[in-house]
Amino acid sequence: MRRVLLPMLLLLAACTGTEPPSTTTVPVTTSPVTTSPVTTSPVTTSPVTTSPVTTSPEAAATTSQSLTISEPVIPGQLAGFALDTVRLDGAPLLVAIADTSELRRQGLMNVVDLGGLDGMLFVFEQETTGGFWMKDTVLPLDIAFFTAEGEFVDGFAMEPCTTAECPTYRPSGAYRYALELPQGNMPDQIEMLELRPEPSP
Repeated sequence: MRRVLLPMLLLLAACTGTEPPSTTTVPVTTSPVTTSPVTTSPVTTSPVTTSPVTTSPEAAATTSQSLTISEPVIPGQLAGFALDTVRLDGAPLLVAIADTSELRRQGLMNVVDLGGLDGMLFVFEQETTGGFWMKDTVLPLDIAFFTAEGEFVDGFAMEPCTTAECPTYRPSGAYRYALELPQGNMPDQIEMLELRPEPSP
Protein backbone atom coordinates (compact mmCIF):
# COMPACT_ATOMS: atom_id res chain seq x y z
CA MET A 1 0.00 0.00 0.00
CA ARG A 2 2.90 2.40 0.77
CA ARG A 3 4.31 1.63 -2.66
CA VAL A 4 1.10 2.86 -4.33
CA LEU A 5 0.76 6.02 -2.31
CA LEU A 6 4.32 7.24 -2.78
CA PRO A 7 4.14 7.56 -6.56
CA MET A 8 0.77 9.32 -6.31
CA LEU A 9 2.14 11.85 -3.85
CA LEU A 10 5.05 12.59 -6.11
CA LEU A 11 2.70 13.12 -9.05
CA LEU A 12 0.49 15.40 -7.04
CA ALA A 13 3.45 17.48 -5.95
CA ALA A 14 4.53 17.90 -9.52
CA CYS A 15 1.10 19.17 -10.58
CA THR A 16 0.81 21.78 -7.82
CA GLY A 17 4.35 23.20 -8.08
CA THR A 18 5.11 26.99 -8.45
CA GLU A 19 5.25 28.04 -12.07
CA PRO A 20 7.11 31.12 -13.22
CA PRO A 21 4.81 34.04 -13.86
CA SER A 22 3.80 34.50 -17.44
CA THR A 23 4.50 37.91 -19.07
CA THR A 24 1.70 39.25 -21.19
CA THR A 25 2.66 41.99 -23.64
CA VAL A 26 -0.20 44.30 -24.28
CA PRO A 27 0.39 46.15 -27.51
CA VAL A 28 -0.01 49.90 -27.13
CA THR A 29 -1.87 51.41 -30.01
CA THR A 30 -0.88 54.98 -30.64
CA SER A 31 -3.39 56.93 -32.59
CA PRO A 32 -1.67 59.18 -35.18
CA VAL A 33 -1.95 62.85 -34.40
CA THR A 34 -3.68 64.57 -37.26
CA THR A 35 -2.63 68.17 -37.69
CA SER A 36 -5.17 70.29 -39.48
CA PRO A 37 -3.51 72.63 -41.99
CA VAL A 38 -3.68 76.28 -41.05
CA THR A 39 -5.60 78.11 -43.68
CA THR A 40 -4.60 81.76 -44.08
CA SER A 41 -7.19 83.94 -45.70
CA PRO A 42 -5.64 86.22 -48.33
CA VAL A 43 -5.60 89.88 -47.38
CA THR A 44 -7.46 91.89 -49.92
CA THR A 45 -6.37 95.53 -50.23
CA SER A 46 -8.95 97.80 -51.68
CA PRO A 47 -7.46 100.31 -54.15
CA VAL A 48 -7.51 103.91 -52.98
CA THR A 49 -9.67 105.93 -55.26
CA THR A 50 -8.75 109.60 -55.53
CA SER A 51 -11.57 111.81 -56.61
CA PRO A 52 -10.49 114.42 -59.19
CA VAL A 53 -10.59 118.01 -57.99
CA THR A 54 -13.23 119.85 -59.86
CA THR A 55 -12.79 123.58 -60.21
CA SER A 56 -15.79 125.62 -61.08
CA PRO A 57 -15.47 127.92 -64.11
CA GLU A 58 -15.80 130.95 -61.82
CA ALA A 59 -12.93 129.78 -59.60
CA ALA A 60 -10.81 128.93 -62.64
CA ALA A 61 -11.39 132.38 -64.07
CA THR A 62 -10.42 133.98 -60.77
CA THR A 63 -7.23 131.90 -60.57
CA SER A 64 -6.35 132.73 -64.15
CA GLN A 65 -6.82 136.43 -63.49
CA SER A 66 -4.65 136.29 -60.36
CA LEU A 67 -1.80 134.65 -62.32
CA THR A 68 -1.99 137.06 -65.22
CA ILE A 69 0.56 139.84 -65.02
CA SER A 70 -0.89 142.88 -66.73
CA GLU A 71 1.29 144.70 -69.23
CA PRO A 72 2.00 148.34 -68.40
CA VAL A 73 0.11 150.93 -70.40
CA ILE A 74 2.53 152.81 -72.65
CA PRO A 75 1.68 156.28 -74.02
CA GLY A 76 1.49 156.36 -77.80
CA GLN A 77 4.26 158.97 -77.97
CA LEU A 78 6.66 156.47 -76.35
CA ALA A 79 5.83 153.47 -78.53
CA GLY A 80 9.32 153.40 -80.05
CA PHE A 81 11.15 153.33 -76.70
CA ALA A 82 12.50 150.19 -75.08
CA LEU A 83 11.50 149.57 -71.45
CA ASP A 84 13.69 148.50 -68.56
CA THR A 85 13.64 148.34 -64.77
CA VAL A 86 16.24 150.31 -62.81
CA ARG A 87 16.65 150.73 -59.07
CA LEU A 88 16.92 154.09 -57.40
CA ASP A 89 18.32 153.54 -53.91
CA GLY A 90 16.89 150.02 -54.07
CA ALA A 91 13.39 150.99 -55.26
CA PRO A 92 12.47 149.47 -58.67
CA LEU A 93 11.33 151.85 -61.41
CA LEU A 94 9.95 150.94 -64.83
CA VAL A 95 11.33 153.46 -67.30
CA ALA A 96 11.46 154.20 -71.02
CA ILE A 97 15.03 154.15 -72.33
CA ALA A 98 16.25 157.07 -74.45
CA ASP A 99 19.57 155.70 -75.70
CA THR A 100 19.93 157.29 -79.16
CA SER A 101 20.27 160.93 -80.25
CA GLU A 102 16.79 160.89 -81.77
CA LEU A 103 15.12 159.41 -78.68
CA ARG A 104 16.98 161.77 -76.34
CA ARG A 105 15.81 164.78 -78.39
CA GLN A 106 12.22 163.55 -78.20
CA GLY A 107 12.32 162.76 -74.49
CA LEU A 108 8.98 163.37 -72.76
CA MET A 109 7.88 166.22 -75.03
CA ASN A 110 4.10 166.38 -75.47
CA VAL A 111 3.54 163.43 -73.11
CA VAL A 112 0.62 164.21 -70.81
CA ASP A 113 0.43 160.86 -69.00
CA LEU A 114 3.14 158.26 -68.34
CA GLY A 115 0.58 155.45 -68.05
CA GLY A 116 2.25 152.48 -66.37
CA LEU A 117 5.74 153.96 -66.52
CA ASP A 118 7.60 155.60 -63.66
CA GLY A 119 9.74 157.85 -65.85
CA MET A 120 12.48 158.00 -68.50
CA LEU A 121 16.18 157.15 -68.37
CA PHE A 122 18.55 158.99 -70.73
CA VAL A 123 21.62 156.91 -71.58
CA PHE A 124 24.69 158.51 -73.17
CA GLU A 125 27.52 156.75 -74.97
CA GLN A 126 30.07 158.53 -72.81
CA GLU A 127 30.12 161.03 -69.98
CA THR A 128 28.81 164.48 -70.85
CA THR A 129 28.05 167.83 -69.21
CA GLY A 130 25.20 168.98 -71.45
CA GLY A 131 22.04 170.46 -69.92
CA PHE A 132 18.31 169.70 -70.28
CA TRP A 133 15.39 172.00 -70.98
CA MET A 134 11.60 171.66 -70.84
CA LYS A 135 10.51 173.00 -74.25
CA ASP A 136 7.13 171.53 -75.26
CA THR A 137 7.16 169.35 -72.15
CA VAL A 138 3.77 169.31 -70.42
CA LEU A 139 4.56 167.38 -67.24
CA PRO A 140 6.54 168.98 -64.38
CA LEU A 141 9.58 166.77 -63.87
CA ASP A 142 12.39 166.04 -61.44
CA ILE A 143 15.74 165.14 -62.99
CA ALA A 144 18.76 163.45 -61.41
CA PHE A 145 22.18 162.96 -63.03
CA PHE A 146 24.44 159.94 -62.37
CA THR A 147 27.96 158.81 -63.27
CA ALA A 148 28.73 155.62 -65.19
CA GLU A 149 29.00 153.86 -61.81
CA GLY A 150 25.53 155.09 -60.79
CA GLU A 151 26.72 157.71 -58.28
CA PHE A 152 24.53 160.76 -57.87
CA VAL A 153 25.90 163.99 -59.40
CA ASP A 154 23.16 166.61 -59.26
CA GLY A 155 19.42 167.13 -59.54
CA PHE A 156 16.74 169.72 -60.30
CA ALA A 157 13.00 170.29 -60.25
CA MET A 158 12.02 171.34 -63.79
CA GLU A 159 8.90 173.25 -64.79
CA PRO A 160 7.09 173.05 -68.17
CA CYS A 161 8.11 175.73 -70.67
CA THR A 162 5.76 177.04 -73.36
CA THR A 163 7.77 180.11 -74.37
CA ALA A 164 10.51 180.52 -76.94
CA GLU A 165 13.19 181.01 -74.30
CA CYS A 166 13.43 178.08 -71.87
CA PRO A 167 15.93 177.72 -69.02
CA THR A 168 18.61 175.06 -69.23
CA TYR A 169 19.21 172.72 -66.29
CA ARG A 170 22.91 171.92 -66.32
CA PRO A 171 24.48 169.64 -63.65
CA SER A 172 27.56 170.58 -61.68
CA GLY A 173 29.61 167.66 -62.98
CA ALA A 174 29.92 165.11 -65.77
CA TYR A 175 27.31 162.36 -65.97
CA ARG A 176 26.45 159.26 -68.02
CA TYR A 177 22.77 158.82 -67.08
CA ALA A 178 19.90 161.21 -66.44
CA LEU A 179 16.67 160.04 -64.82
CA GLU A 180 13.41 161.98 -65.21
CA LEU A 181 10.43 161.30 -62.93
CA PRO A 182 7.15 163.16 -62.46
CA GLN A 183 7.76 166.00 -60.06
CA GLY A 184 7.47 164.92 -56.42
CA ASN A 185 8.50 161.30 -57.07
CA MET A 186 12.25 161.82 -56.75
CA PRO A 187 13.67 161.10 -53.26
CA ASP A 188 15.04 164.07 -51.34
CA GLN A 189 18.29 162.23 -50.63
CA ILE A 190 19.64 160.26 -53.60
CA GLU A 191 22.64 157.98 -53.42
CA MET A 192 22.77 155.32 -56.14
CA LEU A 193 21.19 154.34 -59.44
CA GLU A 194 21.41 150.65 -60.31
CA LEU A 195 20.99 149.31 -63.84
CA ARG A 196 20.21 145.57 -64.09
CA PRO A 197 21.06 144.88 -66.80
CA GLU A 198 22.64 148.09 -68.05
CA PRO A 199 20.76 149.43 -71.10
CA SER A 200 22.80 149.33 -74.29
CA PRO A 201 24.32 152.73 -75.08
